[in-house]
Amino acid sequence: MVIAIIGIGGVGGYFGGKLTRVLNSCPTENNKIYFVARGEHGRKIRERGLILKTNLEGEMICTPTQVVESIEELPLLDD
Repeated sequence: MVIAIIGIGGVGGYFGGKLTRVLNSCPTENNKIYFVARGEHGRKIRERGLILKTNLEGEMICTPTQVVESIEELPLLDD
């Protein structure tokens, strides 16, 4: 499964982080998740992962396959 999350803000960050955790818990060559995040925000995610904080689950570090600056850099995604 190849998925991209475009816009890693409040909603995109939450669902992107949760998807990253699920896909990384079942590692295969086919499971890849990409985040589109620009500038300083993208750089921080590349360096340390996305830090997702929830009331029920606490703090999680979510590491996507790759963080890109624009959608043109994305590979072919699943429908």
